[in-house]
Amino acid sequence: MDKNDNKIADMVEKYHDHPLFLDEANTLPLIVDFDHTPTQQDIAMLEREVGYVHEWELPLIDAVAGRIPHTMILETTTLPGIVMLELDGVLQVQNGDMAVIHQVDLAQQQTGYTGEGVTVAVIDTGIDSLHVGLDDLDDDNSTHDPKVIAFYDPVNNPDKTNGTEIQAYDDQGHGTHCAGTVAGTGAPTYEHPGMAPQANL
Repeated sequence: MDKNDNKIADMVEKYHDHPLFLDEANTLPLIVDFDHTPTQQDIAMLEREVGYVHEWELPLIDAVAGRIPHTMILETTTLPGIVMLELDGVLQVQNGDMAVIHQVDLAQQQTGYTGEGVTVAVIDTGIDSLHVGLDDLDDDNSTHDPKVIAFYDPVNNPDKTNGTEIQAYDDQGHGTHCAGTVAGTGAPTYEHPGMAPQANL
């Protein structure tokens, strides 16, 4: 994504001097996108003009990958044929910090909102209602308080009428992930509850 349309992907702008991506020579791993399939002359131009260190040719996406000094990022975007610079690196999911970064935990603490009494419709690939974080409201197996109170599958079971008993399921996984983000209890570790852990689905 390039919100300010300057040929520098937002992630590059955010992490251009971050130690996670910079090496000892202060170069940044980048994918350089061209408006054509890059040639050996394009690679030589990058090496000559901005100190590019070539690693990979990516002809299927009209790009090359390599390292560029972080101080030469802006200069690189002015070279002929270049349409975008993207960060090239292995990223790790940091979901555990997102509730704090987006102050979800603070909102929950200050308002006391838990989702209790609210039902949320998740329109996706389904919901695995047997998932430990989605099987009931209080995670107490001695009580009967199902979290998933309604389910409809227009793809595999379109003929089922309203009120037909059916076990909610998810044959892809994405819907369960989204349902957990919305209303998962966080079980079994309770480290990552959803936004509204007491809501029904």
